[in-house]
Amino acid sequence: MKALSQGDNQTMRHGDHYIPIKTTKTIAHHLHILLSQCLIGFLTSLTAHAEPVNFSREVLPILSEHCFHCHGPDEKARKAKLRLDTEAGATAREEPVIVRGKSSESELILRITSTDAEEMMPPPEEKSRLTAKQIEILKRWVDEGAPWGGHWAFEPVKKPAVPAAGQGWALNDIDRFIAAGHEKAGIKPVADADRRALLRRATFDLTGLPPTAEEVEAFVADKSADAFAKIVNRLLDSKTYGERWGRHWLDVARYADTAGDNPDYPIPQAWRYRNWVIDALNADVPYDEFLRQQIAGDLLPAKTEAERHQMTIATGFIALSRRFGGGTKEKIGNQTIEDTLDTLGRATMGLTLSCARCHDHKFDPIPTRDYYALYGFFESTQYPSTRTGMDTVVKLIQPEVLKKIVGESGEAVAAAAAKVAKLGTQYDQLVAKNLPAMEKEKELDAAQKELADLKKDWPEIPEAYAVVDADAGKDAMLQVRGEQKQNGGSVPRGFLRVLGGQKLAADAKGSGRAELAGWVASKENPLTTRVIVNRLWHHHFGRGLVTTTSDFGSRGGLPSNPELLDWLADRLVTEKWSLKQMHRLIMLSRTYQLAAAESPESFNRDPNNALVWRFDRRRLAAEEARDAMMIVSGVLDPTQPMAHPFPRMGKLTEHAPFRGDFPSDHRSVYVMQQRNRRHPFFELFDGANTSSSTGERGHSITPLQALFQLNSQWVAGWSEAVTTRVKEAGDTAARVKQLYRAVLGRDPNGEEVAQGVGYVAHFTAAAENAGETAALASLTRVLFASNEFMFVE
Repeated sequence: MKALSQGDNQTMRHGDHYIPIKTTKTIAHHLHILLSQCLIGFLTSLTAHAEPVNFSREVLPILSEHCFHCHGPDEKARKAKLRLDTEAGATAREEPVIVRGKSSESELILRITSTDAEEMMPPPEEKSRLTAKQIEILKRWVDEGAPWGGHWAFEPVKKPAVPAAGQGWALNDIDRFIAAGHEKAGIKPVADADRRALLRRATFDLTGLPPTAEEVEAFVADKSADAFAKIVNRLLDSKTYGERWGRHWLDVARYADTAGDNPDYPIPQAWRYRNWVIDALNADVPYDEFLRQQIAGDLLPAKTEAERHQMTIATGFIALSRRFGGGTKEKIGNQTIEDTLDTLGRATMGLTLSCARCHDHKFDPIPTRDYYALYGFFESTQYPSTRTGMDTVVKLIQPEVLKKIVGESGEAVAAAAAKVAKLGTQYDQLVAKNLPAMEKEKELDAAQKELADLKKDWPEIPEAYAVVDADAGKDAMLQVRGEQKQNGGSVPRGFLRVLGGQKLAADAKGSGRAELAGWVASKENPLTTRVIVNRLWHHHFGRGLVTTTSDFGSRGGLPSNPELLDWLADRLVTEKWSLKQMHRLIMLSRTYQLAAAESPESFNRDPNNALVWRFDRRRLAAEEARDAMMIVSGVLDPTQPMAHPFPRMGKLTEHAPFRGDFPSDHRSVYVMQQRNRRHPFFELFDGANTSSSTGERGHSITPLQALFQLNSQWVAGWSEAVTTRVKEAGDTAARVKQLYRAVLGRDPNGEEVAQGVGYVAHFTAAAENAGETAALASLTRVLFASNEFMFVE
């Protein structure tokens, strides 16, 4: 506004109008009017642009909590023949309870707002009235047309009809779904991969190792129609399959050999869970059973004692939850259980459950009460500890047998362990209050030494870092804003309302993890099957049909081919949850066998290759690169190792934490992994983050990686080992040929042989006191760093 003068009258300009001004009161009056108009306009614009009600996040939780127990999927419990958990059920009645666009005429709204005890819903005896905010949400939803737009991932898995597309091109039904996408987008797929590229691709995919030159030549020479099928079967039957795909699962299970607390205590028994995963995948344990054992193996029926031990070991999936803090006394608090729930949700169902710990999930239909309904299963579970004096790891031996083995020393050890635990608690209390603790630490160290001396003559007793049920199951208290001391009332143990919302039976015994495992691994759980087949697709093609492999919520990606995703999820159950059968199905498709070639026209239509018109080239994963160099060098130990050589630990603190580096000639999956200090090789080449569930790894290409390949002492040693293997080949040209066969799995052409011979001659002439062996080792490092070695097409 600007005051102006027009003759004798002062005016105030507002837009294109002039307002006469006579007094200060008049000015104030007009300002008031103008500000009021601005405020009204602002509020009107807010109302006009308010986002529509989100059915999954806002409506579904209300219906689930207040309506589904009487008007839900359970036909026996259903009342008034009204079903509200499906759109069809809510609108199927002759007189529908929802009149779309008219909340004032909808019986649903009339019932939830009624004060008549005969009409109100929920009934007064349930003492579960909706809040004013919840009623307003439902009113707005009905007025907006009551869209039943549930998020796709929570919808039941459908078995879509297989398209008729891809005639003459498709090798199986997967190809027909892919071809339908091609035809719709006007895309033509590239040609098939050549046999050498296909064998290398399949061998790395299933085993994490390169094929030998002899294997390549045999496959190229095999002209039979089932030549590739025989390759896939051979690779799936190899024990190296479990080592490769076990690593994928250990990524999402956030496997590590240390606890992750400030001192990063070692977990000497963690290897048993690691090896269990590898062996279970090699045995093709059905995926639903694979999950059930990891969640509740200690509670499931077993035929033999040995089987019970293996199923108990499987619960390392839960036991390996990250620990927090830095004291001596083991404390399983809300952060550790949060890590359990976060990993369980991401790994098995693609859900970010921990987002609901402090408040209702902002994007997905997961209320805080649902979070604590799941929390209770694990608050009723005893987690293990490896800290000195906290003897809570599981003994894989009968108690009476253990007592017979240790004899009278057992009571002395138990007493010494109790003493350590007591002193540890006192030490923690002093540190927490910032009081002097030096004297008490001395006492603690002496007690720990006494305990170690008592146990030093004990025979080795097999132990598992596993969980067991606490004495009795109990429901958790809701922690207001995620604070353990802010009690928000008891929450009955149960499952997510968006996926059924069943409660744990009142007469259920123990933690309820067995029931939880059954719910997660049910064929009726649409997330579980979709997530695992998407993970398979991701690891075979470099990207999932849903690119966010551990987030199927509303903030995650949408499926690039939703019909194919559901078809694969349905097929998994049809194939009795066999992952190996799914590998065969995917790899024997023409889609998998496409070349990693370019097509400018297809690229312009689909630059991200979401419709899979070619195979995406990829760099070797960290473990693949290390293992490939080692097996080519002949230094890889193919056996399955057990425990790491952890030294006897004294008292560890956040200022003096555990640090370990155990050289190993075994495959990378067996290398000791710390939580708080990543292995330098795996860190450089984008290995998994061992502190949290990792669904997709990063894919960086940096100068440091190339420099490492050329200068690392590890790579130098492996290169020298390759040179030793080829030194008997003959002259320099013959040795160069053998290097190519060993490292790249093929014979070099004439130009490459000449370049190699020239390189060796130049190296020996330029480097003082360097013979041909050193030159060949240098050439090997060059081949190791080449794109042909480091990438799969």
